Amino acid sequence: MAQKSPPVPTAPIQITGNAEAILSKEDIQRAKAEARKQIEAERHKAAMAEVIEAERRRLKMEEGFTTGIATNDEMVDITINLDRSAATPGIVINGFTYMHAGTYTVPRHVANQLREAMFRVEMAEKMRKGEVDYSMYHQRRDTKITLRKDGSVAGIANAPQGAA
Repeated sequence: MAQKSPPVPTAPIQITGNAEAILSKEDIQRAKAEARKQIEAERHKAAMAEVIEAERRRLKMEEGFTTGIATNDEMVDITINLDRSAATPGIVINGFTYMHAGTYTVPRHVANQLREAMFRVEMAEKMRKGEVDYSMYHQRRDTKITLRKDGSVAGIANAPQGAA
């Protein structure tokens, strides 16, 4: 049951114009009662909106639509691009299948997961086809990073180089 608001000390209302001359005391009392009903209805409506919004936030968090971090919750577009020979026609996240060649508007954190999954599917297919040079992952590099006194990087030696 709705909780009534605490009684507020009342001051006499100021009626301007000639309303007191036109309306009877009963009419004025009915008008005051109607005003109180309207205020209570506004409070009830505001309280309901607050509860609804809180429940929406909870459900969105539960369903994986929000993380609570504004940059990760930003909605972005992503197109699913999988190798045609991939064993899977799509990627499933939170029970929803994102199909190849489809473009979806999703929160950034879901888009990041989709990008990671697309990369892993691509790497798995390349490994299956023998297109990946495994020795790249097993080379000893002895990478050395030289720092300046201010903490900035002065040089890097023996770091892997990207393909030219």
